[in-house]
Amino acid sequence: MRHLCCEPDHRTRLIIFAARGQTMLDRETIELTLIQLISNDKGNVNGKDLLDIRTGVAMVLAAKERHRQRMSGQDYRWKKPCPRRRQSLSQR
Repeated sequence: MRHLCCEPDHRTRLIIFAARGQTMLDRETIELTLIQLISNDKGNVNGKDLLDIRTGVAMVLAAKERHRQRMSGQDYRWKKPCPRRRQSLSQR
């Protein structure tokens, strides 16, 4: 029987699903939940799995924070700069 958690794309989807839209859960809770899910399916969790989980959750949460900052910030409005005054050669 083939384990789906061994495939990187499935693990990535699981991390994104667990971290997306969850504002009440902190990073550690999400990581522990994913570790428990993988250990239930796979049996044991090695160092590569832990690294993938930590970096994946950190990346998703950082992207969420960047998106939140973009959406809550002021709208950017470009203003045409005033023309610079030219100095005549006699004033230099």
